[in-house]
Amino acid sequence: MSIRLFSQQSASAVPFVPNFEVLSTNVQAAILEALALARTYADQVASGLDPKEAVMVATDAPLPGTISYATLNQINSDAALGVIDGTYTPVNGQRILVKDQVASQYNGIYVVTSAAAPFKLTRSADADNSPGFEVTSGMYTIAIYGDHGATGWVLLAADPVVLNVTPLPFGILCMADAASVTNTPSGNLEATTVQAAIDELDTEKAALTGATFTGRVVQTPQALTSTAGSISIDAALGNNFYHTTTEDTVLAAPSNPVAGQFITITITQGTPVRTLGYNEFWKFPQGYVPPLTATVGAVDTLFAYVEQGATQAICRLANDRK
Repeated sequence: MSIRLFSQQSASAVPFVPNFEVLSTNVQAAILEALALARTYADQVASGLDPKEAVMVATDAPLPGTISYATLNQINSDAALGVIDGTYTPVNGQRILVKDQVASQYNGIYVVTSAAAPFKLTRSADADNSPGFEVTSGMYTIAIYGDHGATGWVLLAADPVVLNVTPLPFGILCMADAASVTNTPSGNLEATTVQAAIDELDTEKAALTGATFTGRVVQTPQALTSTAGSISIDAALGNNFYHTTTEDTVLAAPSNPVAGQFITITITQGTPVRTLGYNEFWKFPQGYVPPLTATVGAVDTLFAYVEQGATQAICRLANDRK
């Protein structure tokens, strides 16, 4: 799957291929697109964008009925809200992006207060300028459903924004490839399917919080390699690692360590015998760094506990396991 990011200055598309780990295989198909889009949020903040919570759908035409703007943060109509963007019918309490009003100063992110006739929309709490500067140039959200589902929209207005005064045009920023997204009842972004997936993930998270495990909890050890005299280790991959020496090398500071994490590395001496040094992240009692067993085929095990702050780990090396 890929996402196309659209520049505000040009119509060119830049492919972006997300790389993320699916946490639950039985919900993978249902949330794949949503996870891929969500993964771009951190990059968007760094790019000057202001990401907001996703909306269920974005309009593709002006809202139905006779519209009135009775208060600063509300849109009222004499009609029912009905179907938006071809296929999705919002219900009370859901967020929607209004982006196609003729009077564009009333565009924005709204919550459905009442979907039945006469419908009422209220600007969302994170996009009503209370406090100020919630609505700025670069405000960004993802529309999940509708004919244009899995699409990101960005506010192109000039700062400062005065609600109901400043025109609020929205432009498309990113979208999933059409071939990979369907919003039909059999598609992988069907509302009931995605909500069931979210509920299942929440249940799994709750079950794991403070859980006591009986029986085995197994994690497959991850192989480590040495390149140019250094062994890189990503602590986010797990707790158990192994390495067979191929050169004199140094164990680098791990990326993504977490305070309280236990790390175990099983080290087997290759041929010929090699040495292992340690980055300052790895601390040993009384500052003594024990050498590896200098015998071909010898197996040593490094046990490490990541301390508070995750800037160092206290270690012990069990030499020459038999």
